[in-house]
Amino acid sequence: MKKMKSMAGILAILVLVLTMMACNGNPDNKAGETDSGASGETSASEDQVFNWKASFGGTPGTFQSEGYVKLCEWIKEYTDGTVNIEYYPGGTLVTDPESVAALQENTVQIAHSAVTLMEPTIHSLGVLAVPGMIRPDRFFEYAYGLRDALNQETEPYGIKVLLPTPTGYVCFPSSTGIYKKPSDLNGENVRVAGKIVGDTVQAWGGNPVTIASNEMVTALERGTVKTAYVGDITLCDSWKLYEIVPYITETTIGEVISFACMSMEAWDQLSENQKNGVNKAVDEYARWIEEAANAFRTEYEQKLVDNGNEIYALTDAEGKAFVDPALEIGIPSAIESGGENAEKLADLCEKLRDYADNNPYEPGKIPSFDWLK
Repeated sequence: MKKMKSMAGILAILVLVLTMMACNGNPDNKAGETDSGASGETSASEDQVFNWKASFGGTPGTFQSEGYVKLCEWIKEYTDGTVNIEYYPGGTLVTDPESVAALQENTVQIAHSAVTLMEPTIHSLGVLAVPGMIRPDRFFEYAYGLRDALNQETEPYGIKVLLPTPTGYVCFPSSTGIYKKPSDLNGENVRVAGKIVGDTVQAWGGNPVTIASNEMVTALERGTVKTAYVGDITLCDSWKLYEIVPYITETTIGEVISFACMSMEAWDQLSENQKNGVNKAVDEYARWIEEAANAFRTEYEQKLVDNGNEIYALTDAEGKAFVDPALEIGIPSAIESGGENAEKLADLCEKLRDYADNNPYEPGKIPSFDWLK
């Protein structure tokens, strides 16, 4: 009888120990729950189950927002249902300006951010804001070609870049005419945002006027500025500037790069199997978002035609006349602020531009980049 009681006591202690382990040693936690968005459950493959949050500060219903819906779905699929993500569009959880802090604190696990939002914290990234640094028509090359170098900069700050996203083209919506060469901007008041772009416009012969995007429509309507340095996706279409002015010049310059990002704290919690699944999901996202961006641009250009705008797309040679002085002015200034790592990013972008100038582009194909090593 004493032996049976002793065995019962041992079993009771064992049950207690196992229960405490399931609660992570914290009596306030229920068994099966951990912090940082993890449920603590395990799948048949023994991968931990996570319940995450993803945020996009832009407009719901756009192809960019739909891309994040797809990305979240593919991550769940390729991790065999072990990474579940609730998506919050339109800044309902975190606005884009709040994305850097939210990722660093792991209050969201996936978020949209951009060079202009990260540069105040990670100064080396400012060089990517120089007009002409990347070729917007070569998405897979710059997205995958830059990713590893970007993560060398961002990961020490708690942020992992899953992939740069497609960038639109800078355009000049104007009340006075088409700008086929920099000298056409001589004497024109040009709306800009940021010092690097302002210095570039001045080098082209224009008069840079810093105006917030929400005041740009009024400035164009009143003639305070004759044109604006804006992206076709982010501003010209969103603000319907083509309804205010008749002329649209499309350049070969890419908008400032944005990123689909993940919290490093969240990434580090994943198993190797789950990380592989996330990478496969990102590849699916890349193919989808490139096609969606191209479809958007076709629809956008049709809007201009239907609205009766005069549209002119610069040739490569005409675009180069704008790009060369922009790089000449912007890169040294950005390197001065961003240091040696900014210089390395500038050198990498130069190699990607040279490659693009001398090789055909294959949409949807991830290049090997052996030539970069």
